[in-house]
Amino acid sequence: MPVHENIAELASDTPKRGVTGAAGGSLEDDPPADDQPLGTSPGAAVTDVVATVGTNEVQTVTVDATGGAFKLTFDGQETADIDFDATPAEVVAALEALSNIGVGDVAVTGGPGDAGGTTPYEVTFQGALGSADQPEMTATDTLTGGAGTAVVATDTAGAGPKGGVDFTYTEPAGGASVEVVAINTATNLIEADVADAASPVSITGLTEGAEYDFHFKAIATDGSVRKFAAVSTQTVTA
Repeated sequence: MPVHENIAELASDTPKRGVTGAAGGSLEDDPPADDQPLGTSPGAAVTDVVATVGTNEVQTVTVDATGGAFKLTFDGQETADIDFDATPAEVVAALEALSNIGVGDVAVTGGPGDAGGTTPYEVTFQGALGSADQPEMTATDTLTGGAGTAVVATDTAGAGPKGGVDFTYTEPAGGASVEVVAINTATNLIEADVADAASPVSITGLTEGAEYDFHFKAIATDGSVRKFAAVSTQTVTA
């Protein structure tokens, strides 16, 4: 994707956003006379924009037992006993009691333990622990029945931002296409401009750790006339 020198190139066909480029182009400018609005109905705009940056780590805990308890150790900190048939909420509470896991930094689904370990717990690291590689937990136990084991495995390795953002969104009604423009908020430079961007779309080639305003423009044409809806905007750190 080309890197534009400044946002003046975007000024001519983007509704008001209040960003001025190094060469004087401004998104405050009104659209030119040959650009007409698609309309104000909700179906004419890009909606429900959701950004995903990086990958949250997911670890499984398979409890093959019919009685007893197990403990989980994360980065040197060990939980209290967790019953073999604990609910996901009880596993969350045990993990959040550790000094190195904050409230909301883990989510748990699955369980409970049973003979055969047929429904492993899935522990997702999120919040302050999201979008990063995490040390794999270890388990000790006093389990009985079944194999009497608690086994931890990494299902999805966490990864930090790599200079890109993934988006999903609801596309505009009426066959309008979507153009996504990424503007670096520190430099006011356009670093990505993707036309005909169908959801889901990955915007790559960005500066890792930089903050961007992402503009989602619904665009249709009627002969030679470009038509657009109000811009939907998300501010995300790549």
